[in-house]
Amino acid sequence: MNITKLDRAALKAYFVKNAVPTASNFADLIEGMLNQKDDGIVKVAGEPLSVQADGGDQKQAIKFYNNLADAGPAWTLSLNPRIDPSVSATKPGWSIGDANGNSRLFIDQSTGNLGVGTVDPGPNKLNVNGSALFTGNYLFVNSENAGRLRVGAAWGMPGLYSSDDGDKPLTLGVPAGQKVYLGTSTLDAFVEGGTGNSYFKGKLGIGTTAPAGKLEVNGAAVISNGNTYATKNNRMAPGSLTVGSIDTSYGGGNSWNANTAALLFETLANTEIAVHDSGDRLASLLYYEGDTVNRITIGRNMGWGAIGQIVLNGNVSIAQQDWQPPPAFLNRWHNYGSGYNTAGYFKDSMGMVHLKGLVAGGLGGTTIFVLPVGYRPAAEQLHVTCTNNNTAGRLDIRPSGELVVVAGDSAWFSLDGVTFRAESFFLGQVAVGFDPIAGKVGP
Repeated sequence: MNITKLDRAALKAYFVKNAVPTASNFADLIEGMLNQKDDGIVKVAGEPLSVQADGGDQKQAIKFYNNLADAGPAWTLSLNPRIDPSVSATKPGWSIGDANGNSRLFIDQSTGNLGVGTVDPGPNKLNVNGSALFTGNYLFVNSENAGRLRVGAAWGMPGLYSSDDGDKPLTLGVPAGQKVYLGTSTLDAFVEGGTGNSYFKGKLGIGTTAPAGKLEVNGAAVISNGNTYATKNNRMAPGSLTVGSIDTSYGGGNSWNANTAALLFETLANTEIAVHDSGDRLASLLYYEGDTVNRITIGRNMGWGAIGQIVLNGNVSIAQQDWQPPPAFLNRWHNYGSGYNTAGYFKDSMGMVHLKGLVAGGLGGTTIFVLPVGYRPAAEQLHVTCTNNNTAGRLDIRPSGELVVVAGDSAWFSLDGVTFRAESFFLGQVAVGFDPIAGKVGP
């Protein structure tokens, strides 16, 4: 700043003893003083000091210098600052601007709203253009008469707390279809508004801070429609699982439907339900083999031996299998017809396979049809049967399942009454106490 007025030392020299001040000296003295009317600084008795802004477009009222010898002020107080220093548009309000003309603190004249780093706070009481840091205790927010929200810390950790002025819930809200994310990226965890759909990248612990798997529940778990009895009435211990509800029945239908089962295991082919009794042994309760095997084994040997004993209290009913038609006749064989038994087979509750039927038309020494897996003997068997002219014939049943007419007449050949034990012992399609590895039947 270029100051042309004389300093005090120069002015005092005009008025020393025996000096005769001139009109010019008196003019310098007067110009060196503030004039309330000319200089826009007024102090009326009983009133505070008043300062009038200059006539420029920004209505600058006070400039603050670090040193008056500096080329420009460090700060400027304006009453109509520019929205942008590079353009002429202004906005009425109280503004503290920096050396470059940027408004750093602004109070809107019409609304009283405060802008930090902006002269356009809009409808907000406070608008901060840039990062903001609050150091101290807390920042409190109270809006829509919802109560006070503490922003800062809770229980010694950075966070939000809602109950400084009374117990009340805390909401993190988003529109339907939008997500609330947790973590360091959108791939860590989220909850979707409207649907409540959730995603967790890592392990989820309920009742535990160190889950061993993707989900661990330390307590009694329930899968239901909300209407249950046992767990609500403390009838289930921690670590138990209750499935179903007391007002709904499950399963019992045909094929897929909206109520297929209460508990469903899905697998590529095989699956198993097993028990681990605290390091003593691993025991199979039920082993299912799908595809062409289509078999359930109870008590399979998992390396600790088969289940030693199965105790069934009460009546046990085992459904008998219906007669099954041949998978396909071979070598021109077909049913004889004329009211006689058609060819077929089934396995009873003791694992015995039964054959029936009168066949004809095939070639001597050929296979009639092939029994499926589970209906075959462990070794080749020879059976005497009746053939044309009421003579004896020979039927060989091989481990491959082939029924071979070794001796007999193609006019007709009987399978009625032929029985043999299958390669494994089944009750219907369920093996009870059977060890496929050791080949024994439990008591």
